[in-house]
Amino acid sequence: MPEFEITINQAAATYRAGDANQAMDDLHAALKVTPDIWELWQTLGVIAVESGALDQGIEALSRAAILQPLNDTRYEELANSYILKEDLEKATECMTSAIALSPSNQNHLLTLNKLQHQLKKEKISNKDPQEQALTLVLDDKLFSSLETMAGGKKYFELTQFASNHEAEKTTDVRIHYILAIAYEALSQFDNVIKHLNFVTSAMPAFTKAFESLGDYLVMNSRVKRLNLQYGALIWGHPLTDKDDITMAILAYNKALKHNPRSFRCRLNFGNLNFYLGNFDKAEKLFQEVLRDKPNAAIVRFNLARVHECKHNYREAHNELSQCLKLNPNFQEAIEALARIEIQLKKPEVAASNFLRALLLPPTITSDLCK
Repeated sequence: MPEFEITINQAAATYRAGDANQAMDDLHAALKVTPDIWELWQTLGVIAVESGALDQGIEALSRAAILQPLNDTRYEELANSYILKEDLEKATECMTSAIALSPSNQNHLLTLNKLQHQLKKEKISNKDPQEQALTLVLDDKLFSSLETMAGGKKYFELTQFASNHEAEKTTDVRIHYILAIAYEALSQFDNVIKHLNFVTSAMPAFTKAFESLGDYLVMNSRVKRLNLQYGALIWGHPLTDKDDITMAILAYNKALKHNPRSFRCRLNFGNLNFYLGNFDKAEKLFQEVLRDKPNAAIVRFNLARVHECKHNYREAHNELSQCLKLNPNFQEAIEALARIEIQLKKPEVAASNFLRALLLPPTITSDLCK
């Protein structure tokens, strides 16, 4: 074990025993000998902050961040220290740096949003007291009430309460996001999209919101599942709003820019491209997901559907075989395998699989992965 790790362990034990000053003295002594070890500075910073020595802790954590500039956790620790010191501007700067290094970290994004709202309150404090009170009600009291109703799944009451209190006028991202959740439960996709549009505009790095926005833009256009039994794309309804599809594609692309390995986003974006006939793009997305999650049966099934549409029946057969090894009772996959076996001139095997599929309940409940 390196010498600095021994020092850190001893300092941590000393601190847990109740002697924070001795622990910090030991770390300072080690840092005089090896000042370029970020772990020593980080440990000193944490102990100092927890002991109430905020300035000393912030200085130490700053040194750790300088020595390890590409680690978002260093900036998060600094931000939390500045929050304790009530220096919200510095905390906001640190959280912005953390997000730049880890743009898909939802906790960072939510912390930054809270900091921005607290800064807004500070700016309001010099205004007329009545104006200040009204603004604070919209930001905090309203959110608290909506959050309570959402926790009790009282979504209709939540939307009525929000309407009565003019929640549409607030700039609080939390409120718009919770309204999107409520309208989702009520299947009011237009309203879901409206509030998610606000959230993504206010917080462009909020990956989860972009993923959801893409999903609901697709739902709003009533893109229906592919029916391969007739060898064609069968739509329950035409695309009612092509602009929604265009915006969905943009939303998925933005989500993938911030989090290129998102399982949900790549799967749903692959499905959308599949329905639109962009089979090469869908195939690429499904193959990327499989490299990360080779045991995802639903992805192998979707990739098999692409191969079937492209008349690559042997590739489709291979994917379906792998899919059924992972999920032997995947009804739609068994049915698809039977169709492929007809194309491969195996009618007896196909008949057996059709019968097997008939005896099983449907597996897929939705084309969108939530």
